[in-house]
Amino acid sequence: MKKKETTSKLKIGIDARFFSTSAAGLGRYNHELLRHLLAMDKENEYYILLRATEYKGFPFRQKNVHPVLAEIAPYSWAEQTRLATLIGSLGLDLIHFTNFNTPLRGLKVPSVVTIHDLTLAFFAGRKRKNPWYRLAYKLNVKTSVWRARRVIAISQHTKKDLVRYFGADPKKISVIYEGVTDDFRPSHSGAAQNLVIKKYGVVTPFIMYVGQWRRHKNLVLLLEAFKVFKEKSGLSHKLILVGKVDPAFGEIPRKIKELALGNQVVLTGYVRDEDLPLFYAAADLFVFPSLYEGFGLPPLEAMASGTPVLAARASVLPEVLGRAAEFFNPLDEKDLAERMTGILKNANKRKNLSAAGLKHIKKFDWHKTAKETLAVYKLAIRNQ
Repeated sequence: MKKKETTSKLKIGIDARFFSTSAAGLGRYNHELLRHLLAMDKENEYYILLRATEYKGFPFRQKNVHPVLAEIAPYSWAEQTRLATLIGSLGLDLIHFTNFNTPLRGLKVPSVVTIHDLTLAFFAGRKRKNPWYRLAYKLNVKTSVWRARRVIAISQHTKKDLVRYFGADPKKISVIYEGVTDDFRPSHSGAAQNLVIKKYGVVTPFIMYVGQWRRHKNLVLLLEAFKVFKEKSGLSHKLILVGKVDPAFGEIPRKIKELALGNQVVLTGYVRDEDLPLFYAAADLFVFPSLYEGFGLPPLEAMASGTPVLAARASVLPEVLGRAAEFFNPLDEKDLAERMTGILKNANKRKNLSAAGLKHIKKFDWHKTAKETLAVYKLAIRNQ
C-alpha cells in the first residue's frame, strides 16, 4: 500500500474521552495536549472524540477542529463493541488513543497510543480485586502497544517497562515528557498562606504531599517518618495530605491514630484546581514517597512553585526530577525523617533546592509535548 505523503492535509482523530478542564492525570494530559496541539497546527483536520458533558463545552473550537460525540465509557463493553465502528466512520488517516484502553478488535485505522504508567502490572488495585480485571488490563496494554504504529511513553522508565514486561518493540516507542502549566509559580506565596489558613484550616509551617491514596503511594511510611521527625527535630511543622480521602484505604487514618498524630496531620480532602498552586507555594517542603510512578507530576509542580522537593529514590522519579530534588530510601522511615529535618533546618539547602527546581522545570513544557506528539503522528502516517 502506497504511503500517504505528509505534505497533504491529514485527518487525525484523538480519543479524548478523558478530556477535562478540571482534573489531574489523564484529564490534564488530554486538556493540555489538545490546547497546545490545536493552537500550533491549523492545517490538519482534527476529529476529537468526547463524552457528552465535555462535547457540549469543548473550548478549543476552530475551523480545522471537529468535536465528535463519543458517549462510550472508558473500560466498558461498549468500548469494545462500538468505538472501532465510530472511529472507522470518520475516514481518518490516524487515531491517537491517549490511554491504553483501546478496542481489541475491529479497528482498521492506523493508531498511536500513549502509555502513562504500568502501575497495575506491579501493584494490584484494591478497588478492582478481580484477577480477571488484571488479566484484561495486561491484555489490553499488550494488544494496544503491539497493534499501534507508534507508541508514546511519558518517560524512559515507562518505555523500559514496556519492553521488559510487555515485549514491546523499542524502535517504535517515543519518549515524550509531559509539561507543567504556568499556574504553578512561586510569586504568590503570601496569598497562598492566607488562603490555606482561612479556607482549609491549615496552619503554617507545613510539609506537603499531593496525590491519591494508593498502596504504592507509600503513605504509611510517610506517616511513620513524620512521627520520627516530630519526636527528634523539635520543629513545629504539620503534615498536610492533599487529596481525596479514600475510605478504601482505612490504614491511613488508623496509622494517624496509632501514632497519636491526630493534631499534627491534616487531611484536606479534595482541593479545587485553582487552590492547589497556592498550597504548593505555601509549603516549606514537598515530600513524594511513591514507590512507582509513570512520570510524577506533583513534585514538578512543587518545583515550579519554588518549593523544595524530597522524593523517593524509586522508579521514574530520579529520571524526571534529576539533581533538582533530594532523594531518600523509600523503605526507610528514619532516612526520610532525617532528610526532612536536614532540609528544614538548613536555609541554604532549601534555597538551593528551590533554585535548582525552578531551573529544572523549564525542561517540561506542554508546547514541546505537543510539537513532539505531532512529529510522532507524521512518523506513524509514513509507517516509520
